[in-house]
Amino acid sequence: MDGATEEAVSMMQRMRELAVQSNSGTYTNNDRAQMDKEYEALSLEIKRIGQTTEFNDVKILNSGAATNIQVDWQDTSNGQIAINKYDLQTLGGSVDTKGISTVAAAASSIAILDKKISAVGSQRAEWGAAS
Repeated sequence: MDGATEEAVSMMQRMRELAVQSNSGTYTNNDRAQMDKEYEALSLEIKRIGQTTEFNDVKILNSGAATNIQVDWQDTSNGQIAINKYDLQTLGGSVDTKGISTVAAAASSIAILDKKISAVGSQRAEWGAAS
């Protein structure tokens, strides 16, 4: 889960870089259209990671539901911890709603990406604290 979300964060950081560039007045509409293509492709890849990441044939990044992980040799409630899964598929869809084909859309996308990058970081910290 951590490796897949780390890759998604790298993609979101690249998307943010593109949004910052698109937000600049020094680019043409054609330049922004080209940046938007890369931006959309990265968003689709984040969705794909969410749909396909699995551990022991269990999809782990396509649902917000919790799953229990056995951490002790005894079969007791103290021997398991509940790990909240993170819905990376929804995250990928939500970061591309504005796109970056206009200055206004790019500015909005920067704010959305900042929130999403922070949310994924918080989730990764939660997983780290639980393991």
